[in-house]
Amino acid sequence: MRIFRSSSKHALELLAGLAIVATAPAAFAASTWSDLSNNATQCATDTSGTAGNTVNCGTGTGVPSVKLTADAFSTTGAGAKFATASVYNTGVAGAGLGVRAAGDTSDSVDNSGSTDAVRLKFTNAAGTQDANFNLTSVTLKTAAGAVADFSLLAWMGPGTPGDIAGMTTGGLFAAGWTNIGSYYGVASGAPVDVTAFNFPSTVGTGGIFSSYWLVSAFNTSFGSAPTTAGDVFTIAAIAGGLDPNA
Repeated sequence: MRIFRSSSKHALELLAGLAIVATAPAAFAASTWSDLSNNATQCATDTSGTAGNTVNCGTGTGVPSVKLTADAFSTTGAGAKFATASVYNTGVAGAGLGVRAAGDTSDSVDNSGSTDAVRLKFTNAAGTQDANFNLTSVTLKTAAGAVADFSLLAWMGPGTPGDIAGMTTGGLFAAGWTNIGSYYGVASGAPVDVTAFNFPSTVGTGGIFSSYWLVSAFNTSFGSAPTTAGDVFTIAAIAGGLDPNA
């Protein structure tokens, strides 16, 4: 998988004696998954609760060449290591994607006793090749009047992303994951722009392209003190764009 940190102009160096010609990048190809729980047009419904399952979210609106799949993890047991969980979708329009961990009856992404996370993988339409994707916004669904904090990570390599299962939240960084930022007090249905520098983010997503992104319930390993006592949400929608240089 190739990863680009910037979509700035690239120069093509010709043979000695010839000029250096700058080539402008192609336009940013935006794509949107506006309702991740809608089985008719988005992620396939899965209510089995089977740990390690994957839901196929198909191609987004705008870029039919990019396919999204999602799986889930949750910390559990001694050392708070991630274990495979079930990414959960009721198929009810607007309900969003959640996580059902082992021994858990909740279908939300939450940090009540454990930290739940949904991993988003972007590939070509056939699912045979990773696609460099820049996640630009995340939309949560919460209970009426409630807000939530969430953390966003992107896998930046090197090598290939290993299984998250068996890693601690801190161990993700050693495995090539980068903390993009933690976003606080997010209201239901409000798209969160994740491209801007957002404290305590050390990177921001502007110009970062990766095939793997992780949307997690807030964890102190990913940011400073949370603004809410507990975070309970589902992931309702996402948007982003394909690397114009890919």
